[in-house]
Amino acid sequence: MSSKAFRIVSTVKLIHFGSTKLILSSLLSLALISTFSQTILAAPSPGFIVNTDLVLTHEDNIRRSSDTLKESDTILAVKPKAEWLVLFGKHQLDLHYKGDYGRYSDEDILNYSDHSLKAHGLFDHSYRFNSEFELGAARDHDDPGSTDAISATKTNFNEFKRDYAKGKFYYGTAKSIGQFIVELNHSKTRYTNNGQSFRDYDQDTITGTFFFRIAPATRLLLESAFSEYDYLTGSFDQSNEDQRYLLGLEWESTAKTTGIFKIGRQNKEYNNTIFDDISGLTLSLDMIWKPNTYTELKLGATRDTSESAQASAGGFISEYIRAELKHRFTPRTAISAAISLGDEEFTSSIGRSDKREDFRIGLEHELRRWLFISTEIRYESRDSNQNQFDYSANIFMVTISTKFD
Repeated sequence: MSSKAFRIVSTVKLIHFGSTKLILSSLLSLALISTFSQTILAAPSPGFIVNTDLVLTHEDNIRRSSDTLKESDTILAVKPKAEWLVLFGKHQLDLHYKGDYGRYSDEDILNYSDHSLKAHGLFDHSYRFNSEFELGAARDHDDPGSTDAISATKTNFNEFKRDYAKGKFYYGTAKSIGQFIVELNHSKTRYTNNGQSFRDYDQDTITGTFFFRIAPATRLLLESAFSEYDYLTGSFDQSNEDQRYLLGLEWESTAKTTGIFKIGRQNKEYNNTIFDDISGLTLSLDMIWKPNTYTELKLGATRDTSESAQASAGGFISEYIRAELKHRFTPRTAISAAISLGDEEFTSSIGRSDKREDFRIGLEHELRRWLFISTEIRYESRDSNQNQFDYSANIFMVTISTKFD
């Protein structure tokens, strides 16, 4: 089975656009999915599972440039995923691989080959004490429009490597009157092209959270986090320290509603005095409402800071609200819609302010218990008070996915 899964990855390298090759590549990937479907269905849990997404996308603004510089293109991407779960008594070890291999029809320079590996362990030491560890490595790229910078018009996407390690220690359980969690994170991010080395940084974070049960299905939380961003090069050193103090609630009041809400204060202090420190309100909300078995509504909100992708700009404040609705109107067919609205405010003297919009509507159908097809129409935009950062993009996507448990 594993050899067949590896063939999927290797076929990605053969994908090249031209109408004939596009069709042949798509059929080949689907054939491979079909070939190993019977083997995967028999795989137990724990065990080894392979899934694959085949995504065909057309975008009218592939670089998220201003209207006068728009370029359209069609992209074929193959996204294999593999998971291996092993149990050792009460302990758990799982390994994960994700790939994302994309080929553009016209702009070959934008072709990408991303992948990540993750090893995760969950250890049950006693009734009161547990621990969790994770190691990961990824090769990825900045999606166009995902940062505060303008995408260059004649180069490929900014690529980076990220390695990380984290540990989490639990005293008490989710059912206890009180539970204390300490989390340690270390990551290294290194950009590998387009002169982006000024964005290379190490990050260390320690977070402590205390949960106290105030009702059978509700817990109060107190959280404190300290992060250090250590930038390695560049004339504009963005190194900074970030402190957060939060109060919140976690609830599961009924089988229909679950969520977590945190609100507090954040202080972000830069080592370099050319950047303005940031302080003020920070919050996050994630809530799921299921009024019935076939409808699900997700609501979210955040106010946070983000690291800038521009050498001469410090961090900025991001405020977002999100809503996503999924409704299954037959046992095998579901429709979904999502909206995200955001404001980004730069505290430096550049006086920049951006508004972002993202609208999506999609349809998913279950062809077989393990095979799904979906379509999605999406619109996204950034409207800035500095016109060079404006863009809008329309995206149409068709995805064929396997979903083995």
